Amino acid sequence: MKNLITVLLVILSTIVLAQKGDIIDKVVGVVGEEIILKSEVETQLLQYIQSGAPTTIETRCNLYEDIMYQKLLLHQSKLDSIEVGEDQIESEMQRRLAYFISQIGSEKKLEEFYNKSILEIKAEFHDVIRDQILVQMMEQKIMDGIELTPSEVKDYFKNIPKDSLPYINSEVELAQIVIKPKISDREKEIAKIKLEGYRKDILAGLSKFEVIATLYSSDPGSAAQGGSLGYMLLDNFVPEFADAARKLKVGDLSEVIETEYGYHIMEVLNRRGEEYEIRHILLSPKVNPYDLVKAKNQLDSITSLIDEIDTLNFGIAATLFSDDEETKQNGGRLINYMTGASKFDMAQLGQMDATLSFTIDKMEEGDISKPIATQLPDGSQAYRLVKIMSRTDPHIVNMDDDYQRIKEAAKVQKQAEKLANWITKKAVKTYIKIDNTFSTCEFENNWGITQP
Repeated sequence: MKNLITVLLVILSTIVLAQKGDIIDKVVGVVGEEIILKSEVETQLLQYIQSGAPTTIETRCNLYEDIMYQKLLLHQSKLDSIEVGEDQIESEMQRRLAYFISQIGSEKKLEEFYNKSILEIKAEFHDVIRDQILVQMMEQKIMDGIELTPSEVKDYFKNIPKDSLPYINSEVELAQIVIKPKISDREKEIAKIKLEGYRKDILAGLSKFEVIATLYSSDPGSAAQGGSLGYMLLDNFVPEFADAARKLKVGDLSEVIETEYGYHIMEVLNRRGEEYEIRHILLSPKVNPYDLVKAKNQLDSITSLIDEIDTLNFGIAATLFSDDEETKQNGGRLINYMTGASKFDMAQLGQMDATLSFTIDKMEEGDISKPIATQLPDGSQAYRLVKIMSRTDPHIVNMDDDYQRIKEAAKVQKQAEKLANWITKKAVKTYIKIDNTFSTCEFENNWGITQP
């Protein structure tokens, strides 16, 4: 956390310095009409160090060249009249602020840390985010149309020295059927009655809202903050929660509200334009242990059906019975969100989900697991069956087993070559000046430096 806060402070301070032109900063480069500030280089270096990546004497020069590349893209995007909509900027702004707030604890803590309101922080981030989106759009424009033929992939592979071919760990493709126990009406009623009791105690002055939230709320993120969700746009909440907030006056305590997460009471503490400062208490009904056993037994029955009825394969069963909306329409197949592909490196899977990795470690291709207890992303309990759709042994990369992996590597190389050619072509036509601090750097690309 300390490292993250340090990086946040440097990033936010850099934005202010760049906008105010503070005298402790200085220009260390020019690319077209875009300037490179010393603070930009220092911020990049600090982030690089904090990431744990190894540093060398070339690191500062490499980061400086990367900034030059970003500035050249930005300069060219403006020449090409590429435009960014305010909705794109706002969407990216909200995504980043949500991440910062989740890391630092709350919106209020971020405001206190920076000594500015969220609206002021957003105003200072605006142009930075706009420029970053322009850079991405310009890079996408350059990359458009890059495709590879099978012969190009084959040639790329042939040119890799034999002793440089990478070793590939065992990989698996997985599918699942998830049964999530239904919450009984009795458990729902228990949670609702309990929350209504808390509400009466708060209104009567017998208990404080923040104390009840800290002790009993089922939302761990806000419970630690006395139920505070900070300032948020109502579009970020589920409809039932947002509708209830709109109807409340500042300081009013809501009736009990039901959403997909359970039962809430909320209080609107303040409003700032379209943003609401809200605190809430959530009670999520608990799953009865008996219902968990029923879910496990249901999966046993599904396994028997798959074994007994040839026409009912695992994919069809997932579509018919699984409670996981993300995978059921795809035959239950899981996606590795680290790569976007369907394969999981067994070594990485052990870090992502130790229970799953241990369960399938000795399973063969085509095997279906026994029901496994699991926790879903929303924190609820469930059981699932997992099938090994495919499994590869550890091996040296080859065209038969790893064509798609090799194709992606070849595409990256082709993209790098196209970018290098683009930089060389555009640099000749662009005014570029490098500060003496970086004049001895050995850059990877040909920048055709023009000195005044």
